[in-house]
Amino acid sequence: MRRTLATLAALAILSSASIAAAQGGSVEQAKTFFTAGAAAYEKGNFAAAIQAFEEAQRLAPRPAIVFSLAQAYKRQYFAERRPSDLRRAAELFKQYLGEMKEGGRRADAAQALSELEPM
Repeated sequence: MRRTLATLAALAILSSASIAAAQGGSVEQAKTFFTAGAAAYEKGNFAAAIQAFEEAQRLAPRPAIVFSLAQAYKRQYFAERRPSDLRRAAELFKQYLGEMKEGGRRADAAQALSELEPM
């Protein structure tokens, strides 16, 4: 039941973002999805956040989106303990570190990766 409610909430968020994004270009669409993802993340709806961040990344790839996506997968793992979420979070933190050679949230990504890899 909980998973069904999360799925319905994700669809509602993505539908709202899709309608708003349809009015702009790819970068504007990506911003709309990213904002929807951030709102879902803040509400603890990590499944919806993942879907929105994935769409934002598809439309306008950015290291910052990769980091947010990694964080959402990490939180989703701790919420549902699915190994696939843990693996995806680690992959994305590695990707972020590869894309961001300096600055940004490198320290946070490295710290998260060091916590996740032993698991």
